[in-house]
Amino acid sequence: MIRLLMIGSPLQESKAVGEVLARQGEIALVGIAENGRQGLDLTAALRPDVITLEIGRPGCGGLDICRSIMELYPTPVILLSEPHSAADDEIAFRALAAGALTLIPKPGLCLVPDGPFLEELQHTIRVMTRARVARWKPARSRQSRPGGSASGPGKEYSRSQIKIVAVGASTGGPAVLATILSFLPASFPVPILLVQHIASGFTSGFADWLSLQTSLAVQIARHGEMPQAAHVYLPPDDCQMGLCSQGSLLLRRRDPQEISHTSVGFLFSAVAEAYGNQAIGVLLTGMGKDGSAQLKKMKEKGAVTIVQSPETAMVSGMPGEAMRLGAARLLLPPDQIGAMLVRLVAKVV
Repeated sequence: MIRLLMIGSPLQESKAVGEVLARQGEIALVGIAENGRQGLDLTAALRPDVITLEIGRPGCGGLDICRSIMELYPTPVILLSEPHSAADDEIAFRALAAGALTLIPKPGLCLVPDGPFLEELQHTIRVMTRARVARWKPARSRQSRPGGSASGPGKEYSRSQIKIVAVGASTGGPAVLATILSFLPASFPVPILLVQHIASGFTSGFADWLSLQTSLAVQIARHGEMPQAAHVYLPPDDCQMGLCSQGSLLLRRRDPQEISHTSVGFLFSAVAEAYGNQAIGVLLTGMGKDGSAQLKKMKEKGAVTIVQSPETAMVSGMPGEAMRLGAARLLLPPDQIGAMLVRLVAKVV
């Protein structure tokens, strides 16, 4: 039985959620906290398997309570967010960086117990019980990051060869991406195409938050534009991102029947075809297998392929599958990935 604690959701709503989840026989709502202080006390007393934390509600203190939970009682935390403001978005992504595992949009009106929100919540709770969680530690500033210290085949490549970097991440990705991108200088000489599995409606807020973590320009991709050096491109909500034959960005509406999120594999496959051995592919923490087979395709085309070491991933599904397929040329923790990217694109003399 999975023990669930809900923090910050209205009392009656939490009870309704608990009743629906209990019918399935897998999840038991063991506690309801209406504010952050009570939530921390119940976390200590009940030691739940999974916590939901509603962002943006008065008295909840979403960011502070998330940090406290991850520092004192590391537990998988699922963030819930109603229709949101830019300020709520910032809190949500800072909470993800502090160790929360994922973000689910919640209906703004009264909860419909049998609706898609509860179906997604139930699935996510089950998955989160398999996630790796770690105690929260403050990130070092960009100014204190070491550069170029990672070992590996940096001298085998030159700026004239590497033309593009493609990155894919899922659960646990925001914190890892912040670490990696913080290493990259404003003069980074190639563009970065990034797919992060994230709920529809949060992409713009994620781009704004990510831009605060790096010296690079972070923007939402536009169909047909040519990717520029020192820029990070994210696909718009509900779009797949690839490349046209001439190297411009290709955006295609995602088929919700085909896949429930923007596909890392779609991006990696396109980059493999367009750039071959002039590309770097990076696959990070996440559940499932998205991008693993296509990263192997990149490797077969001669690209440099980097996989986050599974023992450092909050969820090791995607990195583990890439390892199983033999898709990785390099297996590195996040801080070394950033330094390695700098070396791989730097001009070798």
